[in-house]
Amino acid sequence: MNETEYLKGSNGSGEPPRASVTSARVVSATTLVVDSVTNWPPKFVATSGVLNTETGVLNPATVKVFKGHIQSGAIEIDSFAPGYSDAGNEVGDVVVLKPTTLWADIIAEAFDTISVSVDNDGSLTTAALAESAAATKTSLQSDANFRTKQRVSIGTTTATLTPDISTANVYELSAQASALVIDAPAGTPNEKDVLLFFLKDNGTARAITWNAAFVNISGLDSLTTTVINKWSVVGAVWSATLSKWQIVSITTEA
Repeated sequence: MNETEYLKGSNGSGEPPRASVTSARVVSATTLVVDSVTNWPPKFVATSGVLNTETGVLNPATVKVFKGHIQSGAIEIDSFAPGYSDAGNEVGDVVVLKPTTLWADIIAEAFDTISVSVDNDGSLTTAALAESAAATKTSLQSDANFRTKQRVSIGTTTATLTPDISTANVYELSAQASALVIDAPAGTPNEKDVLLFFLKDNGTARAITWNAAFVNISGLDSLTTTVINKWSVVGAVWSATLSKWQIVSITTEA
């Protein structure tokens, strides 16, 4: 149970409320019948006792502090605060909501819990950030359905294609209508990043020129022209050692 749920002073409709006991409660009974629960929050820390009409304060000898909640128009006692024992209630006893030692203790304990993860300025602690990152990483690694979503750029034709690895890793031209220059990719690649090119002409073979940033290590002839009305697919992998995009696969549909 979240102990801080007991800390509200009202239901938000007014000042901390007060009620008078209208039916005596015997020891160990949990239901406390009062004249009104208007403005009472669902859960609370309350003080009950005999009101000294001359001083306007509760008689210290009769004071009891407890955690409670509202149920069916009455007060239900959940538990008494440490140091208080149940002595029942008499008709006319007063029940009020106000800060108490228990109220303060709940705040202190909640802060102790929060402070493990949150600094005084409200930001997450270094340990909490590391734990969160580790949990997220572990979750992704253990998720059987986790997969990388490809970042795709789809077009029809262009004279110069400048891939940008920071925005897309798959490039498609479906109706190339002129000679094509594939320029040096923009962006900062990570080791073994992959670029895929899906290329098809518009019914006329088109020349393809690859920037020197690409080096063919596939063992296949470089793709220097499209094959009429056929899709060609070229795969390249970034080599940080060579500072080159290594073409590792070249294929054209039959």
